Amino acid sequence: MDHAEMDVDGEAAAAVSRAMDTLENVLPALASSPFSSSLHYQCIAAATIVGFQKELNEAREGLVTYLAAPDDVWLPLLQNKVDMLADSRSAEAAEETDDLFVRASIDYFSIPILKAYLTFLVSQRTLLRESRNPPENYDVLFSRQAVMEKAVYIVQQGAGHLTEGHQLWEIWREWMEQELEQMKGEERDAFIQEMHTIYLERIKIPHATHEQTFASYSTFVTTYLPTEQYEALLVDASKQRQPAVKSWNLRERHEASLNTPEAYSRYIQYEKSKLNKGGNPAFVRTLYERAIAHTAKQYTAQLQSNMAPYVEGQAQVPVGQAEEAWLVAFWEGLVEFLRELDAELEVDALRRAVRSVPSNGDMWCAYILALERLSNSDKIPDVYARAIGTNLLSPQSLTAVVIATAGSMRRKSREVADEEDNTVIVDLLQDGITRVRQAGGDPRLKLEKFLVTVLMDSDEPDVAAILEVWEAAVKAYNKHWHVWTAFTDFLTTSPLKAPDRARKAFKNSQGLFKAIDYPEMVFEAWIAFEEVWGTKEQLQLARNRVRKMGGELADKRAKDAQKAAAAAAEATQNAASEVEAILQQATEMSAEHAVAEESAPVVADVTMEIGGAEPQVSAPGDSGSGNKKRKAEEGPDAQAQSKKAKPDKAPPLKRDRENSTVFVSGLWKGVEDKALAQFFKHCGDIREIKITELDDVVVATVEFQNRESVPGALTRDKKRIDENEISVHMAWQSTLYVTNFPEKSDDAFIREMFGQYGVIFDVRWPSKKFKSTRRFCYVQYVTPASAQAALELHGRELEPGMNLNVYISNPERKKERTDAGADQREVYVAGLAKSTKREDLEGLFKQFGTIKDVRMALDHKGLSKGFAFVEFEAESSAVQALGVNNHELKNRRIAVTLADSRASSRREQPESGQGRKNELLSRSVRLRNLPPGTQEGLLQQTLEKLAAVKMVEVFQSSGEAVVELENVAEAGKLLLMTDGIQFNDRTLTVSEELFAGNKSSRPSKKAPAASSSTSSFVPRAAKARPRAGLGHKGGPRKGVVPAEAAAAAPSAPAPPSAPAQRDGAEAGKDQAFFRNLLG
Repeated sequence: MDHAEMDVDGEAAAAVSRAMDTLENVLPALASSPFSSSLHYQCIAAATIVGFQKELNEAREGLVTYLAAPDDVWLPLLQNKVDMLADSRSAEAAEETDDLFVRASIDYFSIPILKAYLTFLVSQRTLLRESRNPPENYDVLFSRQAVMEKAVYIVQQGAGHLTEGHQLWEIWREWMEQELEQMKGEERDAFIQEMHTIYLERIKIPHATHEQTFASYSTFVTTYLPTEQYEALLVDASKQRQPAVKSWNLRERHEASLNTPEAYSRYIQYEKSKLNKGGNPAFVRTLYERAIAHTAKQYTAQLQSNMAPYVEGQAQVPVGQAEEAWLVAFWEGLVEFLRELDAELEVDALRRAVRSVPSNGDMWCAYILALERLSNSDKIPDVYARAIGTNLLSPQSLTAVVIATAGSMRRKSREVADEEDNTVIVDLLQDGITRVRQAGGDPRLKLEKFLVTVLMDSDEPDVAAILEVWEAAVKAYNKHWHVWTAFTDFLTTSPLKAPDRARKAFKNSQGLFKAIDYPEMVFEAWIAFEEVWGTKEQLQLARNRVRKMGGELADKRAKDAQKAAAAAAEATQNAASEVEAILQQATEMSAEHAVAEESAPVVADVTMEIGGAEPQVSAPGDSGSGNKKRKAEEGPDAQAQSKKAKPDKAPPLKRDRENSTVFVSGLWKGVEDKALAQFFKHCGDIREIKITELDDVVVATVEFQNRESVPGALTRDKKRIDENEISVHMAWQSTLYVTNFPEKSDDAFIREMFGQYGVIFDVRWPSKKFKSTRRFCYVQYVTPASAQAALELHGRELEPGMNLNVYISNPERKKERTDAGADQREVYVAGLAKSTKREDLEGLFKQFGTIKDVRMALDHKGLSKGFAFVEFEAESSAVQALGVNNHELKNRRIAVTLADSRASSRREQPESGQGRKNELLSRSVRLRNLPPGTQEGLLQQTLEKLAAVKMVEVFQSSGEAVVELENVAEAGKLLLMTDGIQFNDRTLTVSEELFAGNKSSRPSKKAPAASSSTSSFVPRAAKARPRAGLGHKGGPRKGVVPAEAAAAAPSAPAPPSAPAQRDGAEAGKDQAFFRNLLG
């Protein structure tokens, strides 16, 4: 035995030892947490490594006892049960095996499980038919009628699977023909007619093997039916199957792409859109089932893949969040779909769903409500006990489940007027409150408020018990402002009317004001309370205390802000040092690579086209426009020097508006900038002051030159200017980040929904210039209190399955956009061989850092088209990956460059034949007379109500915008609006867009000019770049002018910019042209 074999054996022995230790630790943990899917799969992984078949079976049985399991868990259990039946051959064991198959088929839709079940039934029926001494009661369990009924159900279950359902049908068909051979006389004739009917039903169902099914039907007719009926029957059957064939052809492309949850979601939407046109609900239901099974398998595969590293001694990390989210979404979609079809089916789906995702509180709540609607309230206590017993529910989910159960019981008690039920509800709520607090708490006091309502709903309310509930809540959540204000509101607005207790509560809050999450809300509530209930002395005392606490709070925040600023500055410095080191390393790698290239074979100079276009190849030594290949005689040092970063002037520091701006409210009409400048003069240098009047409210934003001035400015809160007390806060404290609202939502909708919580200062919408699917906005109020109050909208369901997300827009918690800097993290790989797989690229590039995604362009056969994109987690990894440019992979030298998201296929011409630039101009218009500060997102909302808009770009300096429409007809709709477009009290004029984006066609500086970003409307000119050879032969291609000839040719004249000078294809479009176009 050599050393390598000894090492392998040693590693295997160590893995087994660690797996044994894991089993010893996991088994006791499972006893206390039997609903933990991660523990179950960890146990299965460990038992698999150890190789103990008994422990492995026990681990699988433990999993299926508590949770839904995919077929890779169920099938070994089923096979083991079938093997045991072969030994015992008893009716009792056969019945247990049949029950296990039924259980397995319920968890998730699975063709392999249904196929195994059907095969089991057929085998037992064959055993009964061929055995001279069959087991007792086998003739009852596996009679022809019993097997036929179960087989019909199984085949119907799988019929909706258009690509795999035929596997069940074929087993069933063969069994029926075997049974037919055993029959005689009238029984045989009746069974033939029954089979004929079954065949005709099958050919009406869309499925992938419809040709084979029809051929099988032809054979059946030939074999078992009169010869003279053959032609008529086949002609009739051919007519009957045509709708199914057409239906399959329409669905084939969807079926071929079902490899992700997103693909299933699109397919489901397609099937649901067909329902109003006579579609089959069974297809939708089966498709949901398939999506759930597919996603569940992905989720459990993630868990299992994570278990092996953990078993081998590595740290465990959370996995499968995305798959779990999709799984929940599909379950919710199926439940909602079945709710409209059949309440029994809905309950059955929810019963399965809570086994699949037991940690989801919404699913348990839906289950409880469905049982109540189905008049099965007697089952709700058991469901509640199961939900609580999982120990997986978050505080929010636990609260929702308790409320759902208590609400159901309360509705039932009101119907029967049973006061004893109220006692049970109180006990349930009190137990729920205890559980929620142990799990983390609910500062919104949903359960406490529910309990108080129940206690108040009595002829003689128990005041002591009610106050005890509130006081316990305040004690448990005394750091949450909402709890204090809710308690005091209750004391003053409820029938108790206890203002003295409310005043005592406010005074108690004083000792905790620095710990309360937003004490200003409590201060405001206290002043408001004393204004209504207090004496003048009590009111003045409250004002004095609030002013003093506000000053102390401002001082504390100023110190905290200074510490945060210092920490941020240090982090920025450290990050800059790391980036500098990475760039230096990349520069050195480039220099080394340049030296290595000297010894490499001379290859063609290639300009890559992203998107699969054919590369442009020129002979080595040719000169391109804008980029020249290094001369062969240049030495390595010269080449290395050319790749080093050239020292440029340091870029200007980015303007940090979010962290260097304060928001000032409480101003009066007529206030001037100089008053605010004087007020904040000792805080730091002021960059800009903007005063805004909103109806009866006047506010201002004060931006400082740097963020270090802000802590001092915040200390000016509650100070006075000309006897007017003003409020000062960070602008982000009154700003909300709002997302996940319906796509049709516009500015008016958002303002109406959020306006009920206070005066809105502004609503800012993102530009869709670079990503048309962006759907979020920022809502800024005049006061932070309004923003805090509006947080109650978070989680509100605006559309089925779409819950609104509302957060305070804290810049310190802001996440970087997932597409931010994507170009710097992604490399473009070209010259791949057709046989290249995703795994090949992962193996090559993983040495440079963590890979986030690999996207390969594949042809219809699933082979590589020759290029791919590799995205890394870090930019430095992408830079280092450039070192494998010209690397040989699969006998082909590959080219590796940083990806360019703006690149496009410049060979692809529009159908109009005008060329890309002219086609783009023909469907673009220019708007003039825009109001200052126009938001691109708001302008696009207005225009989308008039035409199909693709992109909007605003040029603030000239008050203009360029609008790209979907097509020429849509552009014509805007150009025909001779009265202009109304936008923010302005009338915008519309004209055609004349400039193609090249320098010669742009206006002079004196005329209104598009900014440099106008190029986003026009494809960038190709830039020749040195690339590795891709196996293409050097020298000029056919139809390509050699560089020497191009240099000798005269320069092409610059295209004229005036419309009158263009040819027919580019001529100006008048209104008659568009009227004709629009019909």
